[in-house]
Amino acid sequence: MALDTEELTEAVPRLYRYALSLCRNHDLAEDLVQDTVLRALEHAETFRGDSSLQTWLHRILHHRYVDTVRSASATSTPPEDIAELVDQRWHDDSYTVDAEQVVLLAERDDELRDALAHLPVTYRSAVILHDVEDWTAAGIAEIHEVSLAAAKQRIRRGRMMLVDELAAHAQRHADLKGVPMRCWAAREKVSDYLTQPERDALELHLSGCPTCPPLYAGLVGVRNGLERLRDPDTVIAPALAERLPLLADRGIGGHVSDENAENTEQTETAETTPSRTTTILLVRHGQTPTTGKVLPGRAPGLHLADAGRAQAALVAERLAGIEIAALYCSPLERTVETAAPIAEAFGLEAIHEPGLLECDFGEWTGAELSELNAKPEWATIQRAPSTFRFPGGESFPEMQHRIVSTIDRIRTAHEGQTVVCVSHADPIKAAVAYALGTHLDLFQRIVISLCSVSAIAFTPGQAPVVLTVNSASSSLSDLKSS
Repeated sequence: MALDTEELTEAVPRLYRYALSLCRNHDLAEDLVQDTVLRALEHAETFRGDSSLQTWLHRILHHRYVDTVRSASATSTPPEDIAELVDQRWHDDSYTVDAEQVVLLAERDDELRDALAHLPVTYRSAVILHDVEDWTAAGIAEIHEVSLAAAKQRIRRGRMMLVDELAAHAQRHADLKGVPMRCWAAREKVSDYLTQPERDALELHLSGCPTCPPLYAGLVGVRNGLERLRDPDTVIAPALAERLPLLADRGIGGHVSDENAENTEQTETAETTPSRTTTILLVRHGQTPTTGKVLPGRAPGLHLADAGRAQAALVAERLAGIEIAALYCSPLERTVETAAPIAEAFGLEAIHEPGLLECDFGEWTGAELSELNAKPEWATIQRAPSTFRFPGGESFPEMQHRIVSTIDRIRTAHEGQTVVCVSHADPIKAAVAYALGTHLDLFQRIVISLCSVSAIAFTPGQAPVVLTVNSASSSLSDLKSS
């Protein structure tokens, strides 16, 4: 039986709603729906019309998600064992819950979704399909490919598990009385940019919650570890993105319809076109009167010393022979003044880029380094910077994400060209560490001297290549990616 593409398109919103209820993550839900539609198109010949298209699509998505969850938690307690324990608990005449609290939490969507997320996936699916999506038990049996009796049992047990989870949530609420933010909301804040109110609420939560601080510290460490494995260029290829709409026109044998054949041939030709490499030259500012004595941070009014101006002139000479397309600099005086000789030598305008700013040292801005060295926190900055936030300022992970995102934006705007970015020691060290795949906790081992040049080459589809680090002498005209 041939698939009706119009009916397939109409089925997507309901399918997405089910996926989102299952996983509580918009990106994952979109991936699940896309994967389901692609699999449906690939196996269109297996659709016999014995059940509705909605049922068939929900079955594909259900099994796909169950497989994903099971492969990710192979060592966890089997769902059947959990269900048996729940059954035993509910068969115990002495077992009860605070019904008032459970009903109160069940009336709040966020609490209900949190509790649903804790159910084993098969039971979660049964409850969502029956009580949220309004499927019959017989329809759920078709989707889960189990007997009607088994489907009814999953619905019953799933509801029992949900009550238990809401009761547990009520106890957690009592333990966290007076602590702002829910734990899940706090744990989600491993994102990089927080508004000041969000940051304040998070810090208050971490100061009062008994469980989140270790988890949060672990999430930060794991996130930074994973960033070492991330290639910022590994995104869906434009050619592939252009080909995706053609999937619906593919026949069973994988052939593209005649009307799209020419477009596909052009796409595949474009995909093989060699990519162009973009080179980013990271230059640290020159010496100032307080270099090595004070933590200046973003304080205004700090200019280059005579030695710093000489260093800036020298770095402009060293760049001779390179075809530089653009020049960016941090807006602070010492970086603007370092960029000036380069701008003059190459006839460029120095573009002030806030993303290249020094780390925000907050309350430590302007402090004597000798005083800071005596603080116990200084050891954390040197050995585990990924866990540290400057009081009232920026964290090292935020700084790294800022500089990496800025470089990514600049290189995208100047593909195939060479660009100079004048910045500060810590942001440059963080960018180099990221490109090398080095954990942020080890970035203090990288040295970035005054007016030194570090170069990173970016080729679409490939990992970054570090061409040089802390180059402080000789010509740079032979820099290239090997």
